[in-house]
Amino acid sequence: MTMTIQTRLAHLNSGNMNGQTRHDQRAPGHVPDYVDKLRIDKNSVLIEPPDADKLYREISKHRKAAKQQALRKDARLAMTGIITFGEEAVDIVNGLSVDDQNQIFTEVAKKVAAHLDRELIGLVVHRDETNVHAHYMLRGYKYDLETGQELPTRLTKADTRELQDVAAEPVALFGIKRGTPKEERIANGEDRSKWDHIPVKGMHQREAADKARIAALETRIEKLDAEAKQSLVRKEKNERLADKARLDAETCKGNADKVAKRLEAYERREAEAKANCERLDAEKADLEKQIKTLRENQQHIRKVMPVLDGKKPMLGKGLIVSDEGLDTFHDQVAGYIASMAQEATKEARQRIEEREAALASHEHDLERKEAGWHESNQTLMDREKRLDNVDALVRQNTQLKATLDAMGMHIGKVLGIENASMNNGKIATAMAEAWNMAEFKAALKKAKLVERDNNSNEMTR
Repeated sequence: MTMTIQTRLAHLNSGNMNGQTRHDQRAPGHVPDYVDKLRIDKNSVLIEPPDADKLYREISKHRKAAKQQALRKDARLAMTGIITFGEEAVDIVNGLSVDDQNQIFTEVAKKVAAHLDRELIGLVVHRDETNVHAHYMLRGYKYDLETGQELPTRLTKADTRELQDVAAEPVALFGIKRGTPKEERIANGEDRSKWDHIPVKGMHQREAADKARIAALETRIEKLDAEAKQSLVRKEKNERLADKARLDAETCKGNADKVAKRLEAYERREAEAKANCERLDAEKADLEKQIKTLRENQQHIRKVMPVLDGKKPMLGKGLIVSDEGLDTFHDQVAGYIASMAQEATKEARQRIEEREAALASHEHDLERKEAGWHESNQTLMDREKRLDNVDALVRQNTQLKATLDAMGMHIGKVLGIENASMNNGKIATAMAEAWNMAEFKAALKKAKLVERDNNSNEMTR
């Protein structure tokens, strides 16, 4: 019978309790390889388990206050349990809404906790593996309100055997009941694959989901290749521009500060493009590794999964299934696989669309930043042109001043002015201020370059 529910318990000490909690909550670095990472967000944390050190301190404090023996470092602080369903029962549970599933797991966990007279301190539902199931955690010690003592849990085989009946009570309305004890199944000669392997339907479901995941991952790789190609082009472009800027700096071509700023900008863009290429390569390698693992899983499933090749299975002594019955069976299985593949493909497409939207937003940010860099570069170039114009004007002014000084010296010598070479600036200034000879003479006198004759109004040398 596969319309069954099962629960199992194991003790946890302070050393492995946090490890179990990280596994249940899919903490980074503690996600098993068999987990579908694209479905982790489908899990439900209904009761967040406590930290092991905090629970240890709490129990130790109570025991010390009650004058009990000090708590051992490896004391069994908690019990971890798992709730699973048989092949047919899990199909029923999978058909329920998330809220209904959470309610079932909560009721079962509370029933178990009440039966063992222990506090329920953790409950997490996993939907990212082959079949939906739940992990729960019970406090390993019971706090007695009257005596203040912390009493440890001691379970017998009879206790655990009764747990299966307790767990089955909340799901009895679905026709789900407790399973046959493992010892009885082995004693009855039941094939090991019936109680130690993934059911056939689970294999079909996993194969269909894996195919959809592979298709989604391959689509993502194609987008990564396109993005990596663009980043490589950007990197090579800025690498060329940086080389040219270095050459300009070495040959002292252009303004040194401006060349240095351009070189810094090009090197920064080159480094960013290179880092983006490396990130994309790493993500692609991780996706290819996931695809390889999925394909290896598919090969394993095909080896162990029955092939629908038209053979007529035996029903008993000399009895076989009719052709019509076999065809119906094949159609049902094929329809089941197709429906699972369709659902998995729908979820994968939705995840791809969400990632594409995030990627488009990221690309928009990059384009905006690049536009800002182009604008800054254009501003730098405009400033360079203005500085070049200023340099040209300075050179022209210098040349004009030199010409005026030469003219002043030459005119001074013609007029016989003493130290004409030293006073060329004053002579040039007098020339610039005068519009006729009289004004020119007055300007020379004002500059004390000539003296007035005592006997006449004429100027003398």
